[in-house]
Amino acid sequence: MDSSYAYSKDVAHLENAYLINIKSNPTGVKEQIMEHGAVGTMYSNYSNGMTFGDGYNAYFDTSNTITSYGDGSHAVMIVGWDDNFSKDKFLRGEKPSSNGAWLIRNSWGTDFDYFWMSYETKSLADTAWAMDFTTADNYDNNYQLDGGISISQNPTNSTVVANVYDVAHRNDAVSETLKAVSISSMHVAGVNYSIDIYTDLMDDKPSSGTLQAEAHTEGTTTYAGIYTIPLKNEVNLTPGSKFAVVVKTDKAAIDYEQAVKIATGSNLETVIWDCNVSRNNGKSFYGNNYGNFWSWPHGNYCIKAFTTNNVYTTYNITYKLDGGENNASNPTICGGNDAAITLQAPTKDGCKFDGWYLDSAYTTPITEIPAHASQEYTLYAKWSSALGDSVYGRTLNLDGNIAFNMYMDLPSDLAENKDVYMEFTFPDKSTSRMTVAEARRNGGHYIFSFKVAAKEMTVDVKARMHAGNTYGKEYTVSVQKYAEYILTHPNDYSTLVVSLIKSMLNYGTAAQQLFDYQTDKPANEIMSENDRAVADHKNDFKNYEYSLSKSNIDSGIKWYGSSLILESDTCVRDYFQVDSSHINEYTFEGIIGNNNNSIKLTPVEKTINGTVYYYVEVPDIKAQNLDQSIKVVVKRKGQLSNDIELQYNAFSYAYVISQDTATYQKTIDVTNAMYEYWKNAKAYVDNNNQSNA
Repeated sequence: MDSSYAYSKDVAHLENAYLINIKSNPTGVKEQIMEHGAVGTMYSNYSNGMTFGDGYNAYFDTSNTITSYGDGSHAVMIVGWDDNFSKDKFLRGEKPSSNGAWLIRNSWGTDFDYFWMSYETKSLADTAWAMDFTTADNYDNNYQLDGGISISQNPTNSTVVANVYDVAHRNDAVSETLKAVSISSMHVAGVNYSIDIYTDLMDDKPSSGTLQAEAHTEGTTTYAGIYTIPLKNEVNLTPGSKFAVVVKTDKAAIDYEQAVKIATGSNLETVIWDCNVSRNNGKSFYGNNYGNFWSWPHGNYCIKAFTTNNVYTTYNITYKLDGGENNASNPTICGGNDAAITLQAPTKDGCKFDGWYLDSAYTTPITEIPAHASQEYTLYAKWSSALGDSVYGRTLNLDGNIAFNMYMDLPSDLAENKDVYMEFTFPDKSTSRMTVAEARRNGGHYIFSFKVAAKEMTVDVKARMHAGNTYGKEYTVSVQKYAEYILTHPNDYSTLVVSLIKSMLNYGTAAQQLFDYQTDKPANEIMSENDRAVADHKNDFKNYEYSLSKSNIDSGIKWYGSSLILESDTCVRDYFQVDSSHINEYTFEGIIGNNNNSIKLTPVEKTINGTVYYYVEVPDIKAQNLDQSIKVVVKRKGQLSNDIELQYNAFSYAYVISQDTATYQKTIDVTNAMYEYWKNAKAYVDNNNQSNA
């Protein structure tokens, strides 16, 4: 059988056992039946003592019934009694002199399973026993010297006895707590006792240690038996030390086990049992009331000590790797009986490891966790780029488009290499690049920028420097995350900047809804409910109603409609219907703003629902200019007059769709947010020369 069954498979364990003289103390037996439900006893069964009555069974024997005596040979349980059970119901041989019987639960199945035994039964043993068991797993260790063939027939003559124990070293325990002591007094009842504990013994003598006075415990046993006695106060025990349990009684009472050797043969030359137990091991002592102790050489006293393990507490180690991969040698727990832990370096693509730190600001470095650690640890991996580049700062463009700037410090070998570039990777795996030559300079820093469409303010963009086939640390940025920083540090920015950022995020959220793009992560989720509210600007848009004029009614071209393209900047796209064989007969010109700035527009073919159209775009309209006049002039080549003059800007489109809320509600939401974005962008640009925040 596996040894684990001796320790971890039990469902209950014995705490106390009571031995009661059934002949002289039947009342005590009855009390224990009431408390425990049954008591055990023994008798010798003889067939001529058995009565099979009408509806009952009974048993009674006398010295005339049996030929030998002892303490009985058959174990049974007493489960009840009847003081009035008639003596006349015992029908075999002699009858008892008085009424009264114990109700016995037998072990023979249905054959004589329950029967009444007369109080006067001769072979009934003198002793009945009751036991206290518990299912509680209240102790981890049992310190004892027991294990011999049997306890002595009589208790020790000494009234001061002690056992000495060595506290074990256990891998999972920093110390042990002595909680209770067990004493065996199987022959004597009503014993007054006291228990004292000595710890950290200097030698084997019980009194050579420190008396734990607060643990002093006194009491009185009721019956003979075994008692588990909780100490008045628990005692801490150090692994590797010695401790003593000293028991004093008011009469000779404590049991002991004898070292026994049994032999046979004419000269006892054949040993058939040899159980030295604790003979001469210097662990059991008898003493006197003056503190003197002498080793008991012939065996051991039946005194046990019950302890619990004070296990080492372990603590979690959490690693903040910032996208890196941890070293497999780095553990996830510390403390306990561990030695100091030397922390190993993790790895990260494109990065150099600069050490472990205890804080995210990288101010407190750490190279090892001390032995027997007593706290949780959160460790932050610090990285630098393998190319030597580093981020000096980040800003948002506020000059009318939605762009993110990264201010980079570059070592000279990168700065002087015009082929070095920063690559930006978007969630859809598309990329954009900006070379060192294309980067703007500011105070020795290189500014690399990328743009996002209105709906993309929440996307995480990966940025990384490249030099040939090597690359540096990857940085993750988003417009929303930087905007959140601005909104959570309002005292560091002007009211104009904060208002502009809020309206920009509302604009981005409306675009997400329109295009069903990352709607579970709205750009304005970091804002309050009041700040997320956008007004209806239908009446404002009426001021921008479009106009269309034709000077040549019979021309072969006509305006079909217009739309907005919501990129980083806004584009107005105008569609025209013309026979493809004649498209090259026309010129398209855009006249922007009150200064009549003219740009040439190139038509692009697009098929919509099977019909071929041509569109031209007025691109890169910055937020603060969304209200400006945009005129598209169409001429037939060689003619002086205009075929079409179309006055149509971003808010003209907004006014058109505002008339049909059933069809265009999400688009209307976008244009309302765009209007507020325009107002704040215009206010910011009109009052500031800076274009970044």
